[in-house]
Amino acid sequence: MNRPVVPEQQEYDYIELDDLDIIGTLGVGGFGRVELVQYTKDPTLTFALKCLKKQHIVETQQQEHIYSERDIMLSCKSPFICR
Repeated sequence: MNRPVVPEQQEYDYIELDDLDIIGTLGVGGFGRVELVQYTKDPTLTFALKCLKKQHIVETQQQEHIYSERDIMLSCKSPFICR
């Protein structure tokens, strides 16, 4: 399978939420949704952005679960995960 070569340490920390336009919804779940977003300054950059409902997470006491998921994603080295 041919995959694009992406530098392992490529970071997107310069991108802020205000720099993203929502293109559409990719999926919906119990804690939120995943949106397809596009970087306004470079329309060739698109991402899937996971949006969580903070109030629902707190009400169901799932904070540790969410933190664990974040830590796992940050530890992964994949061109499909922005850190």
